[in-house]
Amino acid sequence: MHNKVVFEIGERIRALRQEQKMNLQVLGDRAGVTKGLISRIENGRTIPSLPVLINLIQALGADVPVFFKEIGKNGGDEQVVIIRNNALQPQVREDALGFTYFPIIREQMGELAMQVVLLRLDPGSERERVVTDGYEYKYILEGACTYEIGDQTYELYTGDSIYFNARLPHVPINRGEVPCTLLVVYFLQQHN
Repeated sequence: MHNKVVFEIGERIRALRQEQKMNLQVLGDRAGVTKGLISRIENGRTIPSLPVLINLIQALGADVPVFFKEIGKNGGDEQVVIIRNNALQPQVREDALGFTYFPIIREQMGELAMQVVLLRLDPGSERERVVTDGYEYKYILEGACTYEIGDQTYELYTGDSIYFNARLPHVPINRGEVPCTLLVVYFLQQHN
């Protein structure tokens, strides 16, 4: 498996859904899954089972072989990768108000997938708690936020970091008056 295939699948599902101006709920209803699961798949937070993936592709009206035609063909086995600042494209998610993600790099390392993003939390940002199949590391580059993980709350400030089991429901909250910027590293477990 190419090291970026898991993330390319999620991006392809998002692109097809957005091309059709379909929201997460409509796709979930058509595919028989929750909108939360679709969000996690699109954002590389979980790896779908084959039946779920096929249902999503069919619910999008896509042909399965065509869906996979370009998957795994982007990139190679570069030993040095440089990502320029102007290459970071913001992603705003419809289920997360005031959350702007800037994907940096995604890699597959054996059974572990890693994703690194910059996350900007605007003041008053809102999102339901989410779960991820793996672990997360967050480093506060600037600003401050409150992190709710399970039944605990943590106050984090510039220079602080936190590492946790992301299977616990969690959400960062910016209660301040200025944006908070975090470096986020997701360590995602593959299921065979």
